[in-house]
Amino acid sequence: MRHLPTRPTATASRLALLCLCLAAGAHAQDLPSDTLTLPTARVEAARSAGGVARAPFSVAVAERGPVQRAAEADLEAALRSLPGLFVADRQNPALGERLIVRGQGYRSPFGVRGVQVVLDGIPLTLADGQATLGIVEPGLVHRAEIVRGPAGALWGNGSGGVLFLDTITGAEAGATLEASGGSDGLAEVGAEAVGETGALRMGAAASRLYREGYRDYAEQEVYRARGWADLALGPSASLRVTAALEDSPFLEHPGGLTAEQLAEDRRQPDARFVEAEAGKAVTQGQAAASLTAATPAGDLRATLYGVARDLDNPLPFGYIALDRTAGGARLALERTSGPLTLTLGADAALQRDDRFRSPNEAGQPVGDPTLDQLETVASGALFALGRVQLADGLAASAALRADRVRFSADDRLLGDGDQSGSRALAALSPQIGVTYRAGPALLFASLATAFETPTTTELVNRPDGGGGFNPDLEPQRTLGVEVGARGVAGRVLYDVALYAMEVRDGLTPFEGPTGQTFFENRVRTLHHGAEAFAEWQPVPALAASASYSWSRLRVAEGEFEGNALPGVPEHRLAARVRLSHAGVVLAPELSARSRLYADDANTAWAEDAVTLDLTLAHEGWAVGLVELAPFVRVTNLLDAETVGSVAPNAFGGRYYEPAPERAVIVGLSARL
Repeated sequence: MRHLPTRPTATASRLALLCLCLAAGAHAQDLPSDTLTLPTARVEAARSAGGVARAPFSVAVAERGPVQRAAEADLEAALRSLPGLFVADRQNPALGERLIVRGQGYRSPFGVRGVQVVLDGIPLTLADGQATLGIVEPGLVHRAEIVRGPAGALWGNGSGGVLFLDTITGAEAGATLEASGGSDGLAEVGAEAVGETGALRMGAAASRLYREGYRDYAEQEVYRARGWADLALGPSASLRVTAALEDSPFLEHPGGLTAEQLAEDRRQPDARFVEAEAGKAVTQGQAAASLTAATPAGDLRATLYGVARDLDNPLPFGYIALDRTAGGARLALERTSGPLTLTLGADAALQRDDRFRSPNEAGQPVGDPTLDQLETVASGALFALGRVQLADGLAASAALRADRVRFSADDRLLGDGDQSGSRALAALSPQIGVTYRAGPALLFASLATAFETPTTTELVNRPDGGGGFNPDLEPQRTLGVEVGARGVAGRVLYDVALYAMEVRDGLTPFEGPTGQTFFENRVRTLHHGAEAFAEWQPVPALAASASYSWSRLRVAEGEFEGNALPGVPEHRLAARVRLSHAGVVLAPELSARSRLYADDANTAWAEDAVTLDLTLAHEGWAVGLVELAPFVRVTNLLDAETVGSVAPNAFGGRYYEPAPERAVIVGLSARL
């Protein structure tokens, strides 16, 4: 994989990142709390004023201090405590994590589908509904918000759930240098800095990650950098500018394993992927500017953003090269008049993919191209949200959004005829909800919808091998209802919800003999479940939390009626205890799930899995002008052999993506 084409900007960007690593850092501290309250800050993922305490649907917030961010520097660990969200860790750097919210997103062959993802106000989900998470630095994520359920009225295409990640902290000015290393060839360095002068507050961070990987042929090298600036434009307006960069010169792709291969040697790769030197080389940059202002007409929020991505992707069935540019704008105006709060807004997004595919030989493009086309996706939407206080403690809300998404392809490979074309898909997404404040508890109920178009990748992957878009694929549509409660009872903070959803025209994956994934609108599915979260903090030195999700996801018609959806456990539990004394932190964490079915027929599955992680850290002691904070983290302490994810309906039974056995990570932070 080291020989993948490297663009001229890649070397320069890596040098710049390493310079930042030597000069940048952050300073913050875990602040133990002796009270438990529902978060009151604005819930960004909900696109509405107010916090968790007034949202009329299932929403959860997870906040992490410096110890957790340093020791749990991967997305699966960072998001594990959020109920309703399952992070399938594929241990495949070329594919990344799969996010699943109440069954939405289970089918994604790579990246994220069906769940909107926003990073520091910049949408990672593009106009076609697809997101990749490589640009996210997990160790910087200090706050995560999740809307657990259909949110088409709020975010449009691909909103079976919404995940909002925040890396911008309110830490004091200062700097931090971090280094860690451990099992499977892990070596990571990072730095962060925060500064302030007058009305301007700014920060920057950079990191370099290298890992040989738990499996053979799973090596990766990733450089990341990001920066931000907040400028107060007076007493009632502010401007935020953010930018981020990812440069991954090689991300190897080990492929999936059959049950026999898993039993024989769980670390081995799929030989076809090694022979093809399959993997990715990625460079991605993005930037955004957001304005918040209190105007006579109401509170204004406006965002402009842009994304550029270059990808080289050799696979057994061919060599794919992609040059992507994308961007968009979001505008919302919120006004409160008496008991009524009204938000009006508009979203627009544009995505341009210059896609090329040819035969692949040992990781290099050879022969005549099999696909050469320019794909454009343009989306536009208008939406309105309203909330009215009906009586003391009782409120109702409603939202409506109209979306139109247009796909077009300009075919430049005319030997088999001009297969240029276009498709336009539209949706109207309503949502209604009600909340009732009963003392310290908030009761809520809602009905919501979502729609999900095929992505450009899914549309161009035609089983017949032709160019243009697959004319047979249509959007899948979701209708969901839920009831729940959240609040504080004594020293316990809790969140519970029951839900039911129907998904029609479900986009279902199947894999061809070469390993390429295709899709079809095959099924109607019914999703029923329950979610619960509780946090208990009797004293500042002790905190315990647990989340549980039950998801009964079933095919409702056709050949596999009554079967469970593959790739999603019916039961999932995460529990954590945090003990602290004199700056020393001990945190054991238990994670358990039920079996993962691997195919629609439910004839293959990965067995139940239980793992125990343990973190021992110090919050920091002063050595001169420097505060040192070491940590040791052991994952899978009991050395269980588990499967982290499955590839649904993979050809030849190559379903299984094994999770690592016991691993140790040791790290040190130096705060200035």
